[in-house]
Amino acid sequence: MKLFFLIFALFSISLSFVTSAFESNEVDISQWNFSLYLGDAKIENPLIKQDDLDVNLFASINYYGDKFFIDGTTIGYSLFESENLLVDAVGALNEDGLFFHFNDHKNYTLVNILGFKPNGGGVRDIDLNGFDAIDRNISYLAGVNVSFMNDYFTTQVAFLNDITGVHGGNEVRLSFSKNLTFSWLEFYFEFGQVDKSEQLVKYYYEFQPSELSFLRSNYEGKSTINRYVKIQLDVPLTHSLTFMALVKKTNVGDSIKESFIVEKDTYLSSFIGLRYKF
Repeated sequence: MKLFFLIFALFSISLSFVTSAFESNEVDISQWNFSLYLGDAKIENPLIKQDDLDVNLFASINYYGDKFFIDGTTIGYSLFESENLLVDAVGALNEDGLFFHFNDHKNYTLVNILGFKPNGGGVRDIDLNGFDAIDRNISYLAGVNVSFMNDYFTTQVAFLNDITGVHGGNEVRLSFSKNLTFSWLEFYFEFGQVDKSEQLVKYYYEFQPSELSFLRSNYEGKSTINRYVKIQLDVPLTHSLTFMALVKKTNVGDSIKESFIVEKDTYLSSFIGLRYKF
């Protein structure tokens, strides 16, 4: 199960968000595409006392039909298409829940985070067994994504709601991207933001009463905005083999940064290595 989380977490940084089946002339319609990635892939974990995610080998799979498409963990169906405008119904993975699954969460308790130890000597020990593990479920979102293309850049706006019943919240994703293709390389640049609702922030970043036991927390999660910048470089070596370098920097929203569970204001996702397309 952990391997599942590792691979699909990497999908979110290896592939552009909500890639439509009609955005690239290189897409083979009604064909499954399988790619293997070999190199150094890493996602930093902004949570306190949680390890980063490092893998050297992972795979991706996608499918583009006339209307329906699968791109990693994103699925979609084209509702409207014109020369400059695309409207898709999409489903996409929320990344907040993934951070809680980089490690075994059974020992991820407030006691271990704070480093509490039972009192010694003649002092009565405090019961430290009443702190439940800090565990959060992964959520999947669905909604509508609108893409507008012109000669200068591509703008995407997505309105996504939780359809898994995990937190009942939503995200509004906005991005601007530019793809530059040359004879021997391709350069992709994207910046954007993800507006996270109060329900989503409260679920992932507030302590539950059972996790606090006899302690108290004054933190209250509120809606907030994560902002990011992403750069990707592709250098084709053969028809099937491509050298890739990708880095994405995410600035954590103010309300999330205030949570005791979070220790980093920013985190990086990166990959450098080779992609082989079958």
